[in-house]
Amino acid sequence: MKTKQLIFTLAILISVVISKAQEKYEFMVIEYVGPPIKVISISIDGVQFEALDVVYTRFEKSGYNANPLLAKVKEYQDQDWEVMNFATQIGGGGANTTEFFFAYLRKKKTEKKEN
Repeated sequence: MKTKQLIFTLAILISVVISKAQEKYEFMVIEYVGPPIKVISISIDGVQFEALDVVYTRFEKSGYNANPLLAKVKEYQDQDWEVMNFATQIGGGGANTTEFFFAYLRKKKTEKKEN
């Protein structure tokens, strides 16, 4: 009896692993560069690229303000993109220090049925 349960459990586990391995994803990187550059760059699945200027209100001009990135991530989450990771990098030094914020997202590819 225990042998049958073990074999059944292993069969289910293997089928789950195989089905997960077959899933295909699109990937996206959103990069936000704070002041003085103020740009959001979006790369999607190696085929699309878009760069957008960021406009701040007077009170948002801090180089540590990641709200433009978070707003763009939220926009894509509403389109079924899933956040995999965030990262931050500091470039330059002294008065010329710039923060680079990154968000890595993925979305399951929809399968296209051929007629």
